Amino acid sequence: MRRNIWLLGILLAVWLVSCVHFFPPHLQLNAPLSRSVNLKDYFFTAAAVNFSEPSLCNKISWFTVDSPGPNFGSSEYDVYSQRSKCYFYTALTTKNATLCDSIRRIITLPSNRSEISRSECLARLHGNPYAGESFFPDVYTIGDRMTAMGYTEEDKRAAQDALHPWDGPLARFYNETSKTDTFKDKVRKLHDYNEGYAPDKLRPANHDEIFLDIVAYDDLMPELCEKISPNSFKEVAVPYNGRVSYKLSVRNNCFFAAAQKTLRTDFCSKVERLDFGPSTLTSLTRGKCEYQITQSVRTGRSYGYIYFIDSTDDVVHALRGLGYDKPFLADAKEFSWADFYMYLEFDAPSGERQRFVDRVKTLRND
Repeated sequence: MRRNIWLLGILLAVWLVSCVHFFPPHLQLNAPLSRSVNLKDYFFTAAAVNFSEPSLCNKISWFTVDSPGPNFGSSEYDVYSQRSKCYFYTALTTKNATLCDSIRRIITLPSNRSEISRSECLARLHGNPYAGESFFPDVYTIGDRMTAMGYTEEDKRAAQDALHPWDGPLARFYNETSKTDTFKDKVRKLHDYNEGYAPDKLRPANHDEIFLDIVAYDDLMPELCEKISPNSFKEVAVPYNGRVSYKLSVRNNCFFAAAQKTLRTDFCSKVERLDFGPSTLTSLTRGKCEYQITQSVRTGRSYGYIYFIDSTDDVVHALRGLGYDKPFLADAKEFSWADFYMYLEFDAPSGERQRFVDRVKTLRND
């Protein structure tokens, strides 16, 4: 008899442990058919909050419930819908009180201590809307998410070049390759786009012309400026007024830069008066070119010119046209998918950020 009682006690203990392990120690009264949160749910939450896009919260099922257990600060359970948490923190980051209406609080026994509720959302917005919690996708699976959205290694390299235009994979390749005679011979054989100036032929500069301007300055090959059409321009933002773009003559910019670097005023005579309409950038003139050289000689201070640091696509295209299929030199420290995500979040242009959001919308949450 005692043996049976002892055996029954063991079986009861095993059953209790299994209940605690496999079932939550609380009863969810309004979410009985819930499922556990997965890594995709976390990804959608991070993307919604980090990119201020509440529509991404809709990718998360209402049945997805997270329930962090007791910690050092409390013995209670924190039970909430992951979709509601997504709306909660997106409301705080966007300061949009209407998103609080999308939050559903889960009622549990014993009582739920979670702050994820409509009332708390509104209170935080009227008080201190600081989110107080950071979100970042799982670093071990973020690469799978990015490739599923169509991002490639080349996108990572382009981001790295945008962040470090002087020391990215493209810059390292260019700096090493441009020193060779083979490279210089190839550049000299690029198509000659020179022609007479004609108002009816004005056009954006092509990849080669942007590339010729950069190489002429970097590698002291001013003769390359002659290959650039006087009808080609590039739209640039003036530093002190970044919202306004102006049309800059690439040919003039090339000769102006060559003059400043070599301190040769004869290159200034190549800077022409070219009209690209009301938005023409008129600051690069022959007179200013000669004045800056005079000042440089007098003070020993060099004057720069407008360097096209946003022209990585042009450089890549031109290098490939010269036969360099993979014009990149990797850094010793890998630029990871997590780094790429942070670039999109903090440094990418608005259009690139929006394209990321659009791609996230195409992901399924199975």
